[in-house]
Amino acid sequence: MPNKKTVGWGEERTPTNVWADADGGIPASLQPTSAIPDSWISVALGEAIDYGKTIKAEPSEINDDTWVLELEDIEKDSSKVLQRLTFADRKPKSTKNRFQTGDVLYGKLRPYLNKVVIADDDGVCSTEIIPLASSEHLDNRYLFYWLKHPEFLTYVTKVGYGVNMPRLGTKDGNAAPFVLAPLAEQKQIAAKLDELLAQVDTLKTRLDAIPAILKRFRQSVLAAAVSGRLTEEWREANTFQTQASITDITATWASIYDKKGRRYKAPVFGPLDDSLPPLPAKW
Repeated sequence: MPNKKTVGWGEERTPTNVWADADGGIPASLQPTSAIPDSWISVALGEAIDYGKTIKAEPSEINDDTWVLELEDIEKDSSKVLQRLTFADRKPKSTKNRFQTGDVLYGKLRPYLNKVVIADDDGVCSTEIIPLASSEHLDNRYLFYWLKHPEFLTYVTKVGYGVNMPRLGTKDGNAAPFVLAPLAEQKQIAAKLDELLAQVDTLKTRLDAIPAILKRFRQSVLAAAVSGRLTEEWREANTFQTQASITDITATWASIYDKKGRRYKAPVFGPLDDSLPPLPAKW
């Protein structure tokens, strides 16, 4: 008899059969790529939440101070909200989806852009964003991180419909792979991910600052070179060097040009720029 595990809300099911359902279920090629603990189960996303079920709001029903979230407000991959505008700011004419604080907001249009946020306030959003409510068996941060998981992204990239503007439809969304851990462990996983990914963000900020640091270093090295500071020790060790006059320099160039059968035109030097740093004595 096949091994059965109990889903958090009491239903018994065979964990493997959702991955090989020929009638729209998850194909075997999209099964989890690694083993999961015995206390976890692999299910379809629709068994944990109702993907695609939304509460609509018409423009006439929305208050001026209500937050209106559009897809362009969300930065891809990072899940940062780039701007927060109200109904009065946007004055939208189209129907919106309502969401509540704590809902996971999933961008179903071009899902490979990985636009997912957790709402920190009530509001309305584009119908291209699906609000997903957590439950007593599902932590919203755990759901948030799963929707950004490479395995989930692989799935939505394969099943998204539409050539230029693919979307994750309701049927495919409910059939998507989902790994369900016990609630206490979900919270622990989410907390650990919060901590580790905060460190990643800190490291990225430091790495992003490197180009500016390198640019300043290049500028300081060039400044040291043309001011004589870069070869200061060398000059002290090579005191036999003598200063070349402008006359000597122009004579040298005139000789070079003469050997090539060309006429050398000496440059006309203007007054020294007072902004230049003091030059070494032999320059």
